[in-house]
Amino acid sequence: MKYLIKIILVAFSLSAVCFSQTDTTAGTKNVNMLSKRGVYILPEKGEIAIGVDASPILFYVGSFFSSSGAGSPSFDYGSGPGPVNGIYLKYMLEKNMAIRAHVRCDIRNSQNISIAAKSTLAYDPQRPEFVEDITTTQSNAISFSLGVEKHRGKGRLQGIYGCEAFVSHLRDITTYEYGNDITNEFNTPVIIANSYNGSERLIEDNDNKGFAFGARAFLGIEYFIAPKISIGGEFGYSVSYGFNQNRTQVYEYWNSTQQKVSNVVKESASGGYKTFNAGIDNVDGSINLFFYF
Repeated sequence: MKYLIKIILVAFSLSAVCFSQTDTTAGTKNVNMLSKRGVYILPEKGEIAIGVDASPILFYVGSFFSSSGAGSPSFDYGSGPGPVNGIYLKYMLEKNMAIRAHVRCDIRNSQNISIAAKSTLAYDPQRPEFVEDITTTQSNAISFSLGVEKHRGKGRLQGIYGCEAFVSHLRDITTYEYGNDITNEFNTPVIIANSYNGSERLIEDNDNKGFAFGARAFLGIEYFIAPKISIGGEFGYSVSYGFNQNRTQVYEYWNSTQQKVSNVVKESASGGYKTFNAGIDNVDGSINLFFYF
């Protein structure tokens, strides 16, 4: 109940902002409205828009009516196709039609360094030597969508509809660099970052490598609470196909026949999958805030 009251109060607050602007051309078909200061309220041809998640701002306004205080407002990613968040952009081809794009590019790289005793034939307990084992973890999540959006309406409330295509790529990979090399004298030298599988040690682990693509039709609303500022949301029906490759691991070992270090690639028998999805997305009803320039 307390949450519902907050939302209602937020709605009243936004309404107050909306009606504080005077529409000098309200009700005129296909004519953009002007605010009291003579600024067009709806977007114009050639303008761009940036979308963000409206939830942090709504909760900030709603917190004014709470004993806990308002805290600090924040910007977050806008909702894109399905549950994936990212940067939302629009370019107005006409005042009622736009090209829109959704971009996400998350690249994460972390390293962990472990200290191992150096494998040597001339070990000196008084002066021990050490080397570093380095574990590097990389996670990439890249998605992109491009589509056309149409606007329909006579006032601040605009209906939006259109279609878009999207593609995404995911990859998680872990690599291991060992301070002690495998040699003829040391077939299984000391390692800390990992453990041996017999006489083999892991140097690369491709745990997740996926790809997906599809198309989406969407329908929603935008309400312009101020000149060039809108709040709204949308639902979509999407069709997508995706697959994830089997997990592959690369090992190295001492090849006594060839007297050198050799690599072997092992593929998981249980990894990998293919998916086909069709249905309504964005069922969480996320709300976006757009700023037009």
